[in-house]
Amino acid sequence: MKFLTNIIGKDLLRFFIIIIPFFLIYEYFEPAFIKIPVVVNILDFLTLHILNLTSWALSTIFNISNTIENDMVVLPNGQQLQMQFGCSGLQQFILTFFLLVLLPGPWKHKLWFIPVSLIVIHFFNVVRFIGIALQLSHTSNHFHFIHDWVFRPFIYLIIFLVWVAWVELIAKSIKKPPHNG
Repeated sequence: MKFLTNIIGKDLLRFFIIIIPFFLIYEYFEPAFIKIPVVVNILDFLTLHILNLTSWALSTIFNISNTIENDMVVLPNGQQLQMQFGCSGLQQFILTFFLLVLLPGPWKHKLWFIPVSLIVIHFFNVVRFIGIALQLSHTSNHFHFIHDWVFRPFIYLIIFLVWVAWVELIAKSIKKPPHNG
């Protein structure tokens, strides 16, 4: 119960105070943001990386033949899973970066925790894309449900767990000097 008591309260409030404005600001600026050349290059890199890892996992681990055509994984049953810019994980990277930068805690730990967090989020984003491809390899009947209500919340759960790890394992484990007064 101590864990739940710690997580509920000012830390959770701080979490929502950071992420809600982030989403509002990001949604407003996204159309212009995704046209910036360096952002386009990052999106292209992430897209290609996720497509290649997905294709490899499908063929090597799950024995499902597939091809990559442009920004899509094409499955043997003709289903195509297109990688949209929102699927790249860039928005989640930026959210996590700002969340961790704005949270209290020592920078010496943030300097390693932020990159590790981004790698973790990227890994689970690849898992998400593979999961959607696996579902499509069997049927497309539930694509929108799986995409919108299973895997989208899944990636935000990962971000939440990264935040919990920061608050509970890193930031709170730092010894504070005794308070005199």
